[in-house]
Amino acid sequence: VRGHYYLGLIYMKKGLLKKAEAEFKKEIVMYPYCDQGYLALGVIYHRQGNFKDAEALWERTLSINQRNADAMRNLAIYYSQEKDFKKSVIYVGRLRAIGVQPPPEFLKTIGIE
Repeated sequence: VRGHYYLGLIYMKKGLLKKAEAEFKKEIVMYPYCDQGYLALGVIYHRQGNFKDAEALWERTLSINQRNADAMRNLAIYYSQEKDFKKSVIYVGRLRAIGVQPPPEFLKTIGIE
């Protein structure tokens, strides 16, 4: 099962983002309560420069699975790139709460020592 998700990952690794996007969308239709499809589609959108949709998909990922460290990490990085350090710090805090320690270099960029 979950063939569309895995096929999407293969396409993504090969740089075939439109094909990957189509597969992840199929995955979401078939498994709307599985966080990984939303996470992966968010990565595709981010790579395509569609940042707001990527942000929304990573938030959706967390609404399904509050402990998805990849979505938290992506949002922390996204908000730091957007210079919204307050939001970035929030996601760093959520990562730390589940035992994930971001790299010290990243913490310095958002004002945490």
